[in-house]
Amino acid sequence: MTAQHTRRSPRFRTIAEHHVDPATAVVYEHGWQSWSPAGVHRITATSPRPSRARWQTMAYRPETPAPPSGFQGEGLLALQVAADAPVLLFHSPSPHAEVASIRLEIIDSVGAAADVLSGTTGAGAATDDGGSGGSGGSGGSGGSGHRALPMTVRISADGEVAVTEHCTDLVTALAAHAEGLAEHLGVPAGGTGRTLGTGWCSWYGYYHEVTEQVMRDELALIEQHGLAVDTVQLDDGYQTGIGDWLTRRTDTFPAPLSELASRIADTGRTAGIWTAPFLVGAKSELARTHTDWLVGGAEAADDHWGQRIGVLDVTHPDAAEHLQEVFATLTGWGFSYHKIDFLYGGALPGRRYEDVTPLEAYGRGLELIREAIGEDAVLLGCGAPLLPSIGRVDAMRISPDIDGRFEPPLGDVSQPSGRGAVLMGRARAFQHGRWWVNDPDCLMLRPGVERRELWAAELAAHGALAVSGDPIAALDAQGLAWTRELLQPPAPQAGRWAPDPDDALGGGFSSQPLA
Repeated sequence: MTAQHTRRSPRFRTIAEHHVDPATAVVYEHGWQSWSPAGVHRITATSPRPSRARWQTMAYRPETPAPPSGFQGEGLLALQVAADAPVLLFHSPSPHAEVASIRLEIIDSVGAAADVLSGTTGAGAATDDGGSGGSGGSGGSGGSGHRALPMTVRISADGEVAVTEHCTDLVTALAAHAEGLAEHLGVPAGGTGRTLGTGWCSWYGYYHEVTEQVMRDELALIEQHGLAVDTVQLDDGYQTGIGDWLTRRTDTFPAPLSELASRIADTGRTAGIWTAPFLVGAKSELARTHTDWLVGGAEAADDHWGQRIGVLDVTHPDAAEHLQEVFATLTGWGFSYHKIDFLYGGALPGRRYEDVTPLEAYGRGLELIREAIGEDAVLLGCGAPLLPSIGRVDAMRISPDIDGRFEPPLGDVSQPSGRGAVLMGRARAFQHGRWWVNDPDCLMLRPGVERRELWAAELAAHGALAVSGDPIAALDAQGLAWTRELLQPPAPQAGRWAPDPDDALGGGFSSQPLA
């Protein structure tokens, strides 16, 4: 039995039209997944677009490309029509079930059209104090005055959208929205009911060249330097194939992975491991032996890891049993911290065994993993559809990968770079301690990392998950000192972002930078 369930052809309907001040109006756009751009912009700007076609799938919303100009928020978009106006939030009320693409476009530069509000909340937008307010006259300012503003914008969406009005600044409005949505979805106070400490991860020091000896050496160096590392996490590179998570490369990992986990545990630390649970590489044993376990027509990447990447169909009973066996086995080997990556693949449209929506399949996949690892283990999401993951992971990557280069390839901030990590880390700081523990990505502070002092200051101000990504021996005295200072448990709340649409990095944190 195979069922086709693809996202319907986008039919965008008008939610609202507002007159705006082109000199002071701003838009906050929230992207689809961990690596997608997010940030604040002038109303006349256009938000980032993918620089390569494959990046539309791997870092933006695959099935709904944004138009050439304007803005497209995925489940969340904010508008402030003028400097002194309330903040209007347009958002998907039930993002586990549906995440609307919400567009904003300029339709008139003389302001001839009247404001219209015809969304799901009726004739008025709910206010942050529970009241109701109209669109605020021609100025859209909550009834505080009637100014002729010289530009009109239209907000449209392809799904259900609620509208709330907040007589606050942008960041306070986003935080209030995050708290309300967390309560609606039953997220525990603090974003997770589990305790997360600090960590060390193999990826940014060794990438695919990680070995068992590397892990042993780094563990010894962590001990030697007395670094406050709670979890030591093995990343990509140990497995024989993408999808073959239980078979290791015996040339680089001669001993069973359970022995590595035991060695880490013997130092009083938690053992962590990386997987991309919804991906299946074309060269994998899983793809060769179980083609019926793949989502028909779904391609998570046309070429990554040197191969085409398909998607595991978690609605197929045998595939679901296999997924749970993988995670139960890894947990049984002693790994109780799971970084699950490239999760966007689980929400791609395609032909599945059961007739469910892509988001229903995605949610089921996360539930299967949680059941397999147990209630005490930690889940860190990455490359994940953000709003559908609320309440389903303990920590979440909220930015693209950090990199030794500050500027991203082809100028696309969804790709690995210092700039992208800083931009999105700031723009999603409000989610920390509300939806999950934020993971702004690893400490990467060795010599040769461009603008490493900015990254150290950024992580200090954010106050989120602190995981070292450097080979310890590669750190100079300054890098080691920063690493010692930054290896702290996550703060209850993140540093406060001060958005600035005219700043190349989106405005900074109001917290004091690291000395």
